[in-house]
Amino acid sequence: LSGNINPNQLDERVMTGHSWLPYLDSREWPHHTERTLAWELFGRAAVRQGHWKAMKQQPPAGSGQWQLFDLSRDPAETNDQAEEQPQVLKRLIALWETYARDNGVIVLDQDVGYGKR
Repeated sequence: LSGNINPNQLDERVMTGHSWLPYLDSREWPHHTERTLAWELFGRAAVRQGHWKAMKQQPPAGSGQWQLFDLSRDPAETNDQAEEQPQVLKRLIALWETYARDNGVIVLDQDVGYGKR
């Protein structure tokens, strides 16, 4: 009658991820090669696996193209390795696309970050 959705009728979605608690309790490095971490926010996208990170930021914050960084050598993300490591970038983009498909991500073609009017 009220137009509210009955929670029992919602699709059940499984939350994916791993707890960071074991890493916060020790000095173990949390970024294992076999794990992939992907995310998106405000038209930005990124995926990390091991020491590699691929990211895409729409203008004006970025170029709108995927960039690739080797965080073991470049933690400040200043040296784009996309041209030097195209196969690594291709693999990470494929992982991000799988993440986006599996999680119903709406891919935005513009930056919609803070302060946009």
